[in-house]
Amino acid sequence: MSAIGRQGLGNRRRRAQTSSRASRISLFEFLEDRTLLTTVTVGDIVIPRGANGPAVESGTLNPGIAAAGYQIVGTAGETLTFTSDTFSSNSGNWDLYGPDNHVVASASFGSSFTAVLPTNGTYSLDLFGSNTSAAINYQFEVSETTEAPVAATGLNSPQSGSLAIAGTSTYTFTAPAGQQIFFDVRSTPYFNYVLTDPTSKNVFNVSGNSDSGPYTLPHSGTYSLTTTNNSGA
Repeated sequence: MSAIGRQGLGNRRRRAQTSSRASRISLFEFLEDRTLLTTVTVGDIVIPRGANGPAVESGTLNPGIAAAGYQIVGTAGETLTFTSDTFSSNSGNWDLYGPDNHVVASASFGSSFTAVLPTNGTYSLDLFGSNTSAAINYQFEVSETTEAPVAATGLNSPQSGSLAIAGTSTYTFTAPAGQQIFFDVRSTPYFNYVLTDPTSKNVFNVSGNSDSGPYTLPHSGTYSLTTTNNSGA
């Protein structure tokens, strides 16, 4: 039994708005859905935010097509970095599964990855070898690397306005890394919405009047939502 916990593998509301042919009404709201926590538990190791030193794990997949698993107990919104120290073969994958058994993040042996945990609960880090000729020795590190939080502003606040054909508008809000949001749309189906994070990468790109989410925000800082009227009429 390792310190990290080695294991065997085993309608949001909607309302249409009417408008003239020259312009359309946009109405939306971001809904908050989590409380940012300050620690993450990796097995029986608690890593406070900003602590020095990762959890280091090592082992052998023998034969090289064997599998190994580790349990990680985490909290919603925390960021974990999985660093590949050594893998004697790159033939295989290591995958992080959430409490719902869906893949949160993954990489091939020899590559590192980062994951923002979407919910509280027990996660499974599974290593699957695919080397048919030799055993695979490995060592990796797990670190809590959540960005410093910022105060959330602009959430749970309905926004509305009108846009001419092909017109755009931008709405900004701030949120900490790991914040989970829903996008609650209450407008006509002619709009396109693009949310970008503080590094200018898209969080989502959706059209129409269907609600969506939850989305886990990857960085602390200012987010921008660009709304475009694509009605063409």
